[in-house]
Amino acid sequence: MQVQVLGLLVKAERYLLSKSRIILGLVHNITVIFTSHSEDGECNASEFCKILGKVNPEVIFEELSLFGFNLFYRENKSDTLETMAVKMYLQNFKVRHIPVDNYNTREALEIKKDMESIFDLFESDINYNRLDKEITVMKARCGFKYLNSDRCSEMFEKMDNMKQHILENSNNEKYVSSYKLWLMILDKREDEIIKNIYNYSETYRFNTALFYIGAGHRKSIIRKIQQRNEMEKLKINWNYNNYRDIL
Repeated sequence: MQVQVLGLLVKAERYLLSKSRIILGLVHNITVIFTSHSEDGECNASEFCKILGKVNPEVIFEELSLFGFNLFYRENKSDTLETMAVKMYLQNFKVRHIPVDNYNTREALEIKKDMESIFDLFESDINYNRLDKEITVMKARCGFKYLNSDRCSEMFEKMDNMKQHILENSNNEKYVSSYKLWLMILDKREDEIIKNIYNYSETYRFNTALFYIGAGHRKSIIRKIQQRNEMEKLKINWNYNNYRDIL
């Protein structure tokens, strides 16, 4: 009974906060930056830190699970390009940074060995490697401008189509089944990430935020943001293409 009452109070508080923001004209502005998790040429932690400085966010939404957040920030056992940049930024600025990739990935663990074999299969294909190399070269040469471009999204879409073609020609039903499950998990992860950002935005005040996620998610994330923003009472001003001098 107490738990139910507490739950109702939390919902009521979120509703009142949302209403008060509408009345006061408060708007959440979130800039989405599509990234790479590893450094290569112009795509590096220093350049991403510069982007953070230009956006000047009060909140950074990170494509990290709670486990990853603890690993990178509390235990300091490892780093990605993005976490290196955030750590640089935190040396000079006090910013809330929130892990939002919290979908339960137990299903992914069940197909881990299959996925390792599947990606070995992809990497044994000459055409797949050619596309992968082109993305890598352009990323190193043009950095975040490339990763946040339609051209990059088109290349990732070509790569996704090629993966499907490779699997179909493998005649391995187990691989096909595991890859379908993998795509379903990715889809649910993206939904959970966006939901977590909206939940945070309903509960906490901020004017400017930055959300980063891997460039391979660009097309689907933009589509889902557009769909979600049409349905939500809380309207967020998302910026995922009008970067001006940010990149």
